[in-house]
Amino acid sequence: MAVVHLVGDYPIHQTIQWIKQELPKTALSLEFVDEGSIDSDSYLMVYEKYFMRVKNRVSLSIMLKEVNQKTEIIAIGSGAGQGALFSFDWGSELDFVIDFTRLMESFGYMKY
Repeated sequence: MAVVHLVGDYPIHQTIQWIKQELPKTALSLEFVDEGSIDSDSYLMVYEKYFMRVKNRVSLSIMLKEVNQKTEIIAIGSGAGQGALFSFDWGSELDFVIDFTRLMESFGYMKY
């Protein structure tokens, strides 16, 4: 599992639109899974990406929360282990999180 915490000076609705428009452009094998509001200022998005080196799909769960006119993001990459006994991800979960982090940093988000 790989995790990143980001914060930016943008409203949550704008951030959601950026992610929906730009994240799918980062990989051909990237697929949108689902999304939904948790409450009036929290939102969850889930994406999957196929990684050849682990011959498995990796998920990216993106939790967004608007706090004091800023948007906080927690992104968690998971699910790359292969088989019941082996949970080695060969860095694919981290790679997915790094790609997402770079995208959000290009919009002005910063790690916290």
